Amino acid sequence: MAYTNFKPNVWAKAIERERDTLSVGAALCNRSYEKDVANMGSSIQINWTKRPTVNTYTVGTDILAPETLEGAGSTTLNIDQLKYVNFMVDDVDELQSAPDIMESCMHEAAAAIAADADKYVYNLYGEAGHTISSLGPTPDNITAIIAQAAKKLYESNVPQNEELFLEVSPAIYQILWQAKVLREAPNSDTLGTGFVGMFDNFKVYMSNCIVKDAANYHFCYARTRKAIAFVGQMKKMEAYRPEGLFADAVKGLHVYGAKVVRPSELVVLKLCTGPEA
Repeated sequence: MAYTNFKPNVWAKAIERERDTLSVGAALCNRSYEKDVANMGSSIQINWTKRPTVNTYTVGTDILAPETLEGAGSTTLNIDQLKYVNFMVDDVDELQSAPDIMESCMHEAAAAIAADADKYVYNLYGEAGHTISSLGPTPDNITAIIAQAAKKLYESNVPQNEELFLEVSPAIYQILWQAKVLREAPNSDTLGTGFVGMFDNFKVYMSNCIVKDAANYHFCYARTRKAIAFVGQMKKMEAYRPEGLFADAVKGLHVYGAKVVRPSELVVLKLCTGPEA
């Protein structure tokens, strides 16, 4: 019997919790659709409404007929990413491990799944509604660049009390750190993996999964949580004994999808730190 007392549903939920703890890009997405569906090959139709018109009321006269707010727009989120992990622990290693090496393997599996999902989210930069490019961001000009991103979001009617996130690569974080503009948040312990500080209304996160191209352009994000929707689930977790080996093995299937659903609430900061700068 593979891995004593293995419980697939328990391990799958544990991997999902660990994924959410370790992810940055996926964790800052709109996750409210996950309760609806997370099956490979399925899709979610995401609809949104428009704001009602504010009209002037004249005493003694009829008001206008009610507006229809639905149907302002819709998009489809496809659950089309199918990824798996498959690893084993030799019986001798398991017997000699203290603490349990399988627990460590599960943690590393969750970290790998989290990084894979984050990379997918950050590769959606081409769907952003706004792009701000800069050659050679420095401690002297980085705040002006971020201010432009905030301006784009607020001009897109993002409410002033909406959570704003700035996600940067390690190289861009170093520039922010040198500029000495990041401040601590009073509840920073609850803000999750990758949180490095506050800048104006932005909660700033650092991720090594931010896309960087061959010319050293870093495609950083400034966005709201509503900008990108993410749906993901560990659909399968199985333990087995590989034939011909004295080992326990575990394989897990991660099914997910992500989509930019509000392009106007996503700004890509295309920042070059390479020779071109």
